Amino acid sequence: MPAAAAARPTEAPNCAISRNTPLSCEAAGDWLRDDRDSRSAGEIAISAEQARSGSHSLRLAYEFSGSADDYVIFLAPRAFRIANDRERRFLKVWVLGDGATLNLSAIIEDDEGELWKVYMGEISSTEWQQLDGYIGDMTWPSGVYGNAGNGQVDFPVRLRGLHLDDVTSSFAGPGAVYLDDLTVE
Repeated sequence: MPAAAAARPTEAPNCAISRNTPLSCEAAGDWLRDDRDSRSAGEIAISAEQARSGSHSLRLAYEFSGSADDYVIFLAPRAFRIANDRERRFLKVWVLGDGATLNLSAIIEDDEGELWKVYMGEISSTEWQQLDGYIGDMTWPSGVYGNAGNGQVDFPVRLRGLHLDDVTSSFAGPGAVYLDDLTVE
């Protein structure tokens, strides 16, 4: 059963995600499913069903048909700035899985408008687990995602979205995962 979207204030426009300032899911704003590029149904909402810290998390619901490479993409209505220190290259997020084996990636936009997919890792646990991905990794499944430019990450960067993918194309079914406390180090 999909969670109803909760009306919450969004993070301040100048909020910069860093080690000490996580993207708290208490005020993450109203994210949307990317209808153009997603290959599966899905919904994203702030949820009080689960939380690692505070009382809310982002609930990413999906329904994969199993007939092909299923994935769903969620986009933030406005990008979240990532601290523009070139030393901060690792995105970290806490994830609570539902027992299905899924891949999670972040989509970032660099200063030149180039989009990058940052592979965060495999969600396989029904307990909270921390996943991390290296900004600038060119090894598949990370790499240039869109608006190809000079082929290097130009700082500062912004978090634009999330990409939830089935690990095996034959996997079919609905489910939901929860994300909380996204930081960058």
